Amino acid sequence: MTLFIKTTFLSPLCNLTAGLRRTWLKVPAAIFLVMTAGAILLLFAPDFLFALFRLLLTIARWF
Repeated sequence: MTLFIKTTFLSPLCNLTAGLRRTWLKVPAAIFLVMTAGAILLLFAPDFLFALFRLLLTIARWF
């Protein structure tokens, strides 16, 4: 069971952090992390995301 947890969850995390150290992988890893965070926010806090979008629209209207 521990081997399953290590290979399933920890190995991709280690690969991602190792990839973040390499310069050419920083951009795709950052895009992936931002998209993952956005998807989690959309799933669990759509009201917060909608309020943030309205705030951005209000700020954009000022300029």
